[in-house]
Amino acid sequence: TGIPTPVPMALVSGTSAGTDPLTVTNEGNAPAYPVFTITGPGTLFTITNSTNGQQMVIDTTLTAGQQIIIDIRNKTIEVSGTSILDSASGEWIVLDPGDNTFSLSVDSGNTSDTQMQTEFYDTYLGI
Repeated sequence: TGIPTPVPMALVSGTSAGTDPLTVTNEGNAPAYPVFTITGPGTLFTITNSTNGQQMVIDTTLTAGQQIIIDIRNKTIEVSGTSILDSASGEWIVLDPGDNTFSLSVDSGNTSDTQMQTEFYDTYLGI
């Protein structure tokens, strides 16, 4: 078989609810290390994997169209190519094998344009 391609999943945060849970599935048998892309506007972003209890908070403000790129495997967090690692607290969120339910919460300033995308490879041990 070939190398699996990334699985993009959009997670959109609306202006009223602030969070929209989304379930994504890691078809592998080992934790997957996603790349999260959060598009602004908004202030104080919280990503939660309610399946395993992991949570990460990014204390920054994004203008409309600005993006935070969170690379879990490489442990980097950037906005416009500049590290904002010191604005983060919590855990590096992985996708456990099977279903994982994510939510994005934005403290203030979010609109219907505020969203998060999750990209990952199904991850296998022993292959």
